[in-house]
Amino acid sequence: MLQQAGFNNPPSTFDEWRAMCNAFLTRGQQPMSLGARDNWRAGHFLNNLVMKSFGAQGVTDIANRSMNYDNPRMIELYRIIKEFNDRGYWGPNAVGVGVETEDADFLTNKVPMRFQGSWFIPQIVDGYQGNISNVGIAPFPSINPAFKDSWQGGAAEAYSVSNKTATNDAAVRVIKYFTSQQYWAELEAFNEGGIYVAKFNSLPGARIDPVTTAGKALLATAREFRADIQNYDPESHMMDTVRSALQGLFTGRTPEQVANDIVSRQQVRR
Repeated sequence: MLQQAGFNNPPSTFDEWRAMCNAFLTRGQQPMSLGARDNWRAGHFLNNLVMKSFGAQGVTDIANRSMNYDNPRMIELYRIIKEFNDRGYWGPNAVGVGVETEDADFLTNKVPMRFQGSWFIPQIVDGYQGNISNVGIAPFPSINPAFKDSWQGGAAEAYSVSNKTATNDAAVRVIKYFTSQQYWAELEAFNEGGIYVAKFNSLPGARIDPVTTAGKALLATAREFRADIQNYDPESHMMDTVRSALQGLFTGRTPEQVANDIVSRQQVRR
């Protein structure tokens, strides 16, 4: 679909992304969908904007309030979200769409692009209605070139063992296996793909789908990761506070109003 619109590569910068979206709109084609009814989608978009603009240090600065949510630099990021919505890049009513519809729009070729975490790769492999060799994967487009290799991301699994167990030695052996490169390589081979939380070499002869292979290669280029930026915040309510406030950008509130909606609920300020 990108090639039909005259593009041979995915966008690597926001200027390229805007140009691509505008080209699709000119052709009468919706460029993307966003399931903004599920407020974590706009939250993840903001996470990426922060990482691509300020890197991991920006996440720290937000958490310690040296760059609070009403900082002009943050308001500019809200402005990008509002711009993408107002221009119709995500369709006519993003806040009325759920993430399941967003998934389906991409898998059924209704839209040519979408942004999503690496966990979406198995859904592509299992559910894409077309030739999977036509599906590409790329990093979230760059804003500040200095932070093009700064990614939203983090480990999604963890193990723990009680130090009171009577079988401590056996438990340690289990944990060592579950955190070994061998385990992840075997899991990948069994699942015939997937994105995992460790670096390892695929087992010889393992059947790995091309989207997974491309995803692994891209992840290896990342320089730093941070999960949802509110995970590092001293106030536990901030995840819901920020995500709920961002939905205002889809219903007529200005970036400045959204910034005030967020900081008005903070207890810790600088």
